[in-house]
Amino acid sequence: MNQTARLLETLKHYLKIQGITYRILAQRLKLSESSVKRLFSDQSLSLKRLEKICSVLGLDLYELVKLSREQQPLVHSFNDMQEKALLSQPSLLVLLVLFVNGWTTEELVEEFKLEEVELRVQLRQLEQLKLIEWLPQDRTRLCFERSVLWQRNSPLWQIWGRTNMQEFFNDEFDQSKERWHFAAPQLSADSRKLILSELDRLMQTLRELQDIDAALPADEREPTGFLLAYRPWIPPLLDSLQSQRKDLASKKTAMPKP
Repeated sequence: MNQTARLLETLKHYLKIQGITYRILAQRLKLSESSVKRLFSDQSLSLKRLEKICSVLGLDLYELVKLSREQQPLVHSFNDMQEKALLSQPSLLVLLVLFVNGWTTEELVEEFKLEEVELRVQLRQLEQLKLIEWLPQDRTRLCFERSVLWQRNSPLWQIWGRTNMQEFFNDEFDQSKERWHFAAPQLSADSRKLILSELDRLMQTLRELQDIDAALPADEREPTGFLLAYRPWIPPLLDSLQSQRKDLASKKTAMPKP
């Protein structure tokens, strides 16, 4: 990827995390939306035009170049140092949960009455751990995939996972916007493969929607619990019944013939 393309990709990512669409950018630049799309798709941005875009975004060209150079691919797991730091400082973990769900530092200060000085100290810690990029105007960029946070054996799961699951299930699930589905069918190998594929696809859809909705204001998003689980499993009732049958068959086999 050449330098122009890299700058444009960084700029598009910046627009996304700020929730700024091509239409909004076009209005600020006093251009048509199609013209803005063409600038990005054709990679035909002049230096003057690039400076103008940065200007209307409150970003200078130097910051854009810096963001482009520092931008790293998202990682899919935490390293040992990151895990130890998060386990020893749960407040950093809470902050990551909020960032994963799209909260901005400004919203955190306003909604949770966080002290700005303390928040910046924590932002610096998360940046040093390479879990976030601390951008101008206290904006943040995650350096890991959102799904990493809730992986089994992650720091979040180790601290709150099982407790949260117990609290999550302690509900009737009888509201119109709630769902409870459970089944323990016997399925063929092909059917099991199909179910697993559908579960993976649904989880991917959830992640994509989370990425999109993270750009919305906090009051337009609702905290949501969502669990997918699948494994070969014999319900205890059936397992007990099967054990009884095996014991009975064993006793019949062992009985002497008359």
